[in-house]
Amino acid sequence: MSTNFLRGSVAIVMLAATGARAAELPNLAPNGGFEDAPTEGAAPTGWSHVAESSDGTREPADTQSVFAQTAGGGADSGEPQDHAARLHLDSADKWMYGQSPITLDAPLVPGDLIRFTVAAKAAGPARFELYIEARGKQEGTEQYARVGYDATEQWQTCEAELVVGPVIAGQTAFRVLVQLYTAGVDLLLDDVVVTRTDASAMVTPAKPAVEPDDAITLNGKDQFIALDDSRLVLIDSPITVEAWFRTTDTFGVMFECGEQNRDASPQAGYALYMSNGQVRFGVNNGLPMFTHARWDDARTKRTYNDGKWHHAMGVFPADGRSRVRLYIDGKIAKVTRAGAAQPALSAYTPVKPMARIGSRTSRFDFPDPGYYLWQGQLAQVRVWRTVQDVPGDDKSLIGEWTGGQPLTRFVFEPPIIEPFFPVDPLVFPVDDFDYPKYPSNITGYTGQNLQRVGVVQYSAATRVRVGERGYYKSGIAQRPDGSLVIAACRQHPDYQRDAAQRYFQVHVFESGDRGRTWRRIDQADLVGKEPALAALPDGVLILTSQNSDYRPTAAKGRMNLYRSADGGRTWEKNEVDEHDAPYPYPRNILVDKDGTLTFLWAEQSDITRCRSTDGGRTWTTMVGKCDWDPKDMNITTLFAEVGICRLPDGRLLATLRREIPETAGEGFEDTYLTESSDDGKSWLRPWRMSGTAEVHAYPLPLADGRLLMTWSNYHLPYGAAAALSTDGGRTWDRDRIIQLAISANCYTGWAASVQLDDSSVVTTYATTIYLPEKGKPTSACEVVRWRLP
Repeated sequence: MSTNFLRGSVAIVMLAATGARAAELPNLAPNGGFEDAPTEGAAPTGWSHVAESSDGTREPADTQSVFAQTAGGGADSGEPQDHAARLHLDSADKWMYGQSPITLDAPLVPGDLIRFTVAAKAAGPARFELYIEARGKQEGTEQYARVGYDATEQWQTCEAELVVGPVIAGQTAFRVLVQLYTAGVDLLLDDVVVTRTDASAMVTPAKPAVEPDDAITLNGKDQFIALDDSRLVLIDSPITVEAWFRTTDTFGVMFECGEQNRDASPQAGYALYMSNGQVRFGVNNGLPMFTHARWDDARTKRTYNDGKWHHAMGVFPADGRSRVRLYIDGKIAKVTRAGAAQPALSAYTPVKPMARIGSRTSRFDFPDPGYYLWQGQLAQVRVWRTVQDVPGDDKSLIGEWTGGQPLTRFVFEPPIIEPFFPVDPLVFPVDDFDYPKYPSNITGYTGQNLQRVGVVQYSAATRVRVGERGYYKSGIAQRPDGSLVIAACRQHPDYQRDAAQRYFQVHVFESGDRGRTWRRIDQADLVGKEPALAALPDGVLILTSQNSDYRPTAAKGRMNLYRSADGGRTWEKNEVDEHDAPYPYPRNILVDKDGTLTFLWAEQSDITRCRSTDGGRTWTTMVGKCDWDPKDMNITTLFAEVGICRLPDGRLLATLRREIPETAGEGFEDTYLTESSDDGKSWLRPWRMSGTAEVHAYPLPLADGRLLMTWSNYHLPYGAAAALSTDGGRTWDRDRIIQLAISANCYTGWAASVQLDDSSVVTTYATTIYLPEKGKPTSACEVVRWRLP
C-alpha cells in the first residue's frame, strides 16, 4: 500500500521492569488488515456493526449506516492498494460501531497488555473511538479502554490499550470496536492489529541495598530537596520516573517537576506521588484541562503505605496515543483512573525551584500543603528522558538521587501575591489568618468578615424533605396550574459497587400543596447532576443537567437536555451544540412571556446564549462578547454555572461563578454579575456580587420589583443563603443576609427558588446532614417555604 503502515506487521509491545523484556505474541485479530477478497456492502469477515438512531434505539446492520469492506485505489491514489474497511454513519443515526470478537489461545493474566492498532483516514474531519472491552466471569464486571481520535485526510496510526486486571483474568475472549460519531463522512480503516504481551516475562526487581545513610529520610513537616537542573524540563520527550519508597503516611510527593495538577490554567509538569496511600503518576502537557482534556494520571487500586520498601516507576510514552503506565514492584499496576492519551509536553510552567523530591513545587490542591510533604524514606530516585519499561541506554538517565542530599526547609507562601481584584473585607478580612493553609472545607472561615458583630433574627418557615436519603442537588419549576415540580439528582444506589451503574440519576417529584408533600412521578431514570428545570406556559417542562454518566456505554457530551410534554412523567432527549464550553450546563433557564427559552454558558472570555422558540424542540446558539479588561480580569479564569434572569426594563442579568486566580479549592470562588441591553449580543464588564466562597447563584425577580439571589455558602455557616437587591443587582443588602438552610459541610447548596401567588418563596437545596457510613449516602434534598423580609 502507498501509506507508511506495513501490511501484516505486528506492533512490538514492551512491558517489563528492570531487566525483563515482555514476550511478543502474534497478531490476535482475525482478518487483521482486511485482506480477504473485497465485498462491497458487507462487513469484513468477523466484523459486525450496530447503529443507534436519533430516537435512542439500536438498530441491526441493515440500517443505512454501514461497516463494509471495500477495494482500494491505485498506487497514486493515496488509498490502500488492496483492501480497506469503510465506516459510514447515516445522518439519521447518532453513532455506529463496527466490532469484532477476539478469541485467545491462552487465558488473560493480570499484567497482560492488549493493544488495538489501526490505520485511519477520512474524506473530511471525523470523530471516532477505538474501544477494547473484556467482561469478567461475574455479572456486571468488565474492563474496557476507549481512546478518541479526530480523523483527517492523511493516514494516521491510532491505538487503544488495555492493561488486564483481576476482574477479567482467566477470560479467553474480548472484543474490539471502532465507533464513529460524525455523520456523512467515510472513515477508512486498514492494517488492523491486536497484540498482547506475555505477563509471565515480567519480574520483580530485587530490593535495593539501602543503608540508613544511603536513603533520603524526610520528616513530612518542613523538609524537601530542591533541584534546579534544567535537563529535568522534558519537552517533546518521553519521561520515566522511578523511586524506592517506604512510608506509613497516606500523602506525599516522591518527585515533581513543574506542575502536573489538572486545573484550568495552562501548565506542564510531571510527578510521582502518593495520595490516600495509593501511588500515582501524573503528567500535564501545558494546555488548559477543561478545554483540551490533555492530562494523564494513573493511580493504583491498592495502597502501599505499609512501612515496607516498594519500587514505583511511572512511564510517559509521549507518542500522542499511549497513556501513562505505572509499575509497582516490577509489575504493571491495576490503574483505577487515567485520562485521555496526550501528546508530548509542549509548554512548561516556570516554577522555582523547578523540581523537588519530597514536596510539591508550588500550589497545593489539598487542604493543607503539609499533606504532600513526604514522611518516610526514599532511595534511588531516578529520572530518564526515555521510556524505561525495558532498560535502555544509561546515557538517557538525567539524574539519580539518594542519601546525603542537602535538605531545604519548607516555607508556606500565600497563593495570592498580586490579586487581579482588589482585596476588600469580604475577601480576606483578617490579616493574620492563613486562609491558603486552611481552606473553607476544613475550617469554614474563608470569606467571612470577622470584623463585624451581627444580630440574628429568626422567622417561621416550613421545611420538608424531597424523596428519601441520598438525593442531592435539584432544580424547581412552577407549572401553569400552580403545582410545583422538582428534579433532584443522586448517585445510583450501586454506583460504588457496579461499574455498569456508575452514573447519577435525576428523578422528578411533584407537589400540589405548595411544597408540603412530594411524590415521585417520572417513569424512567434521567441522567445527570446539577439539574436546571423550567416550565413553559403550555405546561411543557425543560430539564438540563451535567452529563455525569461514567458507565462504559456512556453517551458523549457534557450536558443532557430533556423535554417533557406530560408534566414530567416521560421525557425525550434533545441535542444542543455545546461548542468547546467546559461547563455548558446552565444554572437556570429563562422562560419569557411568549414561551421563548434561554440559557447561558461561558466560553473563555465570551458568553454563549442558547435559545429555543419552539418549546425546546430545537436550539440555536449565539456568542455574545463580554467587556473584559486585561488589567483586572484574568483571561485564564474559569467561569461556570451561568444563571440568567430578565429585569423589568428588559435587560438580561447573568451570574458567573469564578475561581479566584492563583488559588485552589472550593473555598476560593465567588460570584460576578454582568448585564446585556441587546438580548445577549454583548455584555458589560462583570462586577462582583458575593463574598469569597459564595457560589451557585440563582437569580429570581420578585413580584414587588426586587431581585432575590440565593447561593451556597462554602464558608461558615455552610448551607443555602440569600440576599435582596432593589436596583437590579447593582448593590445587595449584605447587612441582612438570609440563612435558609444549614449543612454539616461545604457540600451543599444549588439553591433554586420560585415565588408563589401569596408572595411566599419556596427554595430547594441540597444539604449534608449524615455522618459518613459505609454504603449509606450523607446528603438529602429539602425545600423550605418562607416569607420575604
